[in-house]
Amino acid sequence: MLFAGIALFAAASGWPRNPVRLIPDTLGTMTHHNDFDSAGPVPGPMPNHAAAPGQAYGSPAYASAPGGYGAAAHGLAPTSAGEHYAAPVRPQATGRIAWGLGFLAYIPIPIIGQLIGAIAMIAPYPSLRRKGEVAQGNGRNAANWGITYIFVTIVLLGGALIAVLAGQQQGEPLPTWAIATAGTLAGLWIFALNITHVVLLIIGLVKAGSGQVFECRLALSFISRPRPELGRPSEI
Repeated sequence: MLFAGIALFAAASGWPRNPVRLIPDTLGTMTHHNDFDSAGPVPGPMPNHAAAPGQAYGSPAYASAPGGYGAAAHGLAPTSAGEHYAAPVRPQATGRIAWGLGFLAYIPIPIIGQLIGAIAMIAPYPSLRRKGEVAQGNGRNAANWGITYIFVTIVLLGGALIAVLAGQQQGEPLPTWAIATAGTLAGLWIFALNITHVVLLIIGLVKAGSGQVFECRLALSFISRPRPELGRPSEI
């Protein structure tokens, strides 16, 4: 009796004949209401970013130079992508040291200082002859001038000593010719030779520093240019 009364009441009040439609209509009303009452527009679809190989999804992709962080701070340039950085190129040897060592001749010890400076100019040549044409040329010319410097020193000072010994007599002063000859030869060594020496050293340093070979015309050719061997490339 109770169920029959409920059915008659529903039919009399015009309740929907198809109760199944109640659920979709209700959901549609709720969706329509939420679209207008929301705080802002519905966000669109998220962009699809392709992740780089070996990179987790969502992590930022930063561009990095090949070779790793910190390579630019050391001044090294990459040869190509994926390769190691090339070693810094050493500057070309010029043989400048051979001319610079000649200043040792001005050590304040007469004659000994000049010998030391001349020998110091000769010593680097064996190693410089294997370091290129410029280094070999400057080393050879500096060595030739060093030998010339020793040779002229021996001639001038030896001639002055011979003049003194030749004019010396027991118990008598030196004759005028002996004093003049010894004084002239000693003056040539003190002033002319040593001033020429320092001028040639400065010119040699400037020329060698600019990558040129200084051809010293005043030097005797004690060391000649090495001849290239047959079947082998020339060293100069």
